[in-house]
Amino acid sequence: MSSQSVAQGVTGPDTVDVVLIYSHGCVACERARPVTAQALSYLNNSSSIKVNYVEYIDNSREGLEYFERYHLKGVPSMIINGNTVVGPDEFGGDSGVAYNLILQKIRDASDYTVPVIIDRTMVRDPSNATLINVANMIRNEGNESVFLSFSDGEDNGINVTSGNAKWEGTIPAGGSVSLAYNATVSGLDRTQSPKISYMDSGGAHVVLLPEDMVPGSYSFDLLTLLIAGLVAGFNPCIIAILIFIAAEVASATGNKLDIILNVAVFCLGILAVYLVIGAGLFEAVSIIPSIAGYLEYAVIGILLALATYAFYNAYQRYTGKAVGSATRGLIASVKPLYTKYRLAGSFLLGGLFGMIKMPCAGGIYLAILSKIILSKEILEGVVYLLVFDIGVILPVLALGLLLALGFGTERMEKLRAQHAVLLHALNGAILALLAAAFVLNII
Repeated sequence: MSSQSVAQGVTGPDTVDVVLIYSHGCVACERARPVTAQALSYLNNSSSIKVNYVEYIDNSREGLEYFERYHLKGVPSMIINGNTVVGPDEFGGDSGVAYNLILQKIRDASDYTVPVIIDRTMVRDPSNATLINVANMIRNEGNESVFLSFSDGEDNGINVTSGNAKWEGTIPAGGSVSLAYNATVSGLDRTQSPKISYMDSGGAHVVLLPEDMVPGSYSFDLLTLLIAGLVAGFNPCIIAILIFIAAEVASATGNKLDIILNVAVFCLGILAVYLVIGAGLFEAVSIIPSIAGYLEYAVIGILLALATYAFYNAYQRYTGKAVGSATRGLIASVKPLYTKYRLAGSFLLGGLFGMIKMPCAGGIYLAILSKIILSKEILEGVVYLLVFDIGVILPVLALGLLLALGFGTERMEKLRAQHAVLLHALNGAILALLAAAFVLNII
């Protein structure tokens, strides 16, 4: 891929965009807002400057985006024309000083043009799917020298392997500097923009740049996806649910096809939850890209917690101690519905169980969904998703088929009880391996 980013200039010679980020309960913010309103009122009534003014709370979606883009230190913070930041330190002093500062910054911005321009290209290395080559050309098109600080390639999951992703120095009027680097990108697709600040005779400025999409590494092959699905579909607790479904259907109709049908509907419930939650996670990452790294940390933490619980469960069973079962509680809560509406109950059981299992498969699903949405190879992405889905439901369908063909529920329950320690220990090992795969950027 390639892209070009250019520093944002002012809206017009007499128009200034002003954004104030504040927080409820912040004493400095309570002083800053009326001071700002007073300054804007004065400008609107006594000058030709038109101010487009908006406020955002710091924890709103817009506020969080401004914090990420401008690396704000706190509140209150004011962004003027997308390149000048008035921080909390400047607001925190005397109100008269803050008032005059706001007036001066807005007046300066009304006829100020950002001198720093950056041309940026980003392409994937044809010989290595995980490697990107980035080239930045920074130009000073102003009439005076600027002292500039530049950094790039710092987002989570982006590892600079060679070249210059950071630079600090003076660029004379009409001068330029070229910076290039190589980086490996793993996991999710991400968006990022270089961080640029500079100083000239007008003071300190921050350059606003459009975000570029950084492609993640998708080295899927069908066998790997099938195995990943099989791993995600394995859980000893699922045996208890399938035994419940088989016993309920057998006692009601005695029809083996009904057992298979209800197991298949149970699988549809699992897959529906995977798709909805996976799509939701991807949408959240697309709205606020910075949460991608935190999402990965959350998935790793949940996997480790579940692995620890599985090992603890195995130990408790090994020592003969009583162990509570969330699965039994899940079955008990759905049973009243199940006796009247078996297919709906099977779907609901699958959905609820899928929510419990989501931490194990969500990361893989999110990566596949990213591939489908961001890649032009939509058909290829759909095939990836279907292969993974098949892997998820194969163990469930196999157990359901065994029950339908006469492998007694009592016999399966006895086998489950006999090997409960091994099953829970194996489940813990799988969860721990998945966590390690996330840490090592294999997933």
